[in-house]
Amino acid sequence: AQPGNIEGFVPGTLSFDSIAWNHPRAADILVDANWTDALNTEGYRGFTTSTGVAGHGSTSPFDIHIRLIADGPDIADGIVSPVPTGNIDLAPTICSLLGIERPTSMRGRVLSELFPDGPVPESVTVQAETRTVSAENGYHLELKTSQVGQTIYIDSTRVTRHAGQ
Repeated sequence: AQPGNIEGFVPGTLSFDSIAWNHPRAADILVDANWTDALNTEGYRGFTTSTGVAGHGSTSPFDIHIRLIADGPDIADGIVSPVPTGNIDLAPTICSLLGIERPTSMRGRVLSELFPDGPVPESVTVQAETRTVSAENGYHLELKTSQVGQTIYIDSTRVTRHAGQ
């Protein structure tokens, strides 16, 4: 696949660029478990075909979206922010709080909307995008992302297949 292209080299797959899987420790192939909006065995929405006791979850919004709770003297009281975040933002935010210059190689963003003098979370611009790749056999893969500044977050993926697939 061409750099920056959403389509992987196999029809109907995502490129590693589109999901930030283009780093030195990345595996050669990444497979995600199927998921649905159905109730899981614990009674919560988000059923997955993944089995076992360990793993990183699927790309369902039920696995990807978790709570980030922050507290301390440099964190605003009572903020509930709808702005996307990810683990990638923790190191830049901690560097900022400690007054440490972040390395140029560090990705992610400072979660300044959580700071007392930061922007109101609702004023932070979030750009949502949905892109789809397909294969001739009726297989479609949808990638939903959100972008804040230069940082892109994967919100979910969803696979659809024509009947009989």
